[in-house]
Amino acid sequence: MEEKTSIKISISTKKALEKLKVHPRQPYDEVIKKLLEEWLKNEMVRNKRRKFDKS
Repeated sequence: MEEKTSIKISISTKKALEKLKVHPRQPYDEVIKKLLEEWLKNEMVRNKRRKFDKS
């Protein structure tokens, strides 16, 4: 099992994360991981576009 830690987030951030849950019992860890995956995918696309634009 993976080790866990606590982080402090604002109440507004917690509420935003709650809205992104697929189901009420989904862990925040899953929600955050999904956000990170999407961000990384988008970042890769942006980097590819920048390289293409420089060509």
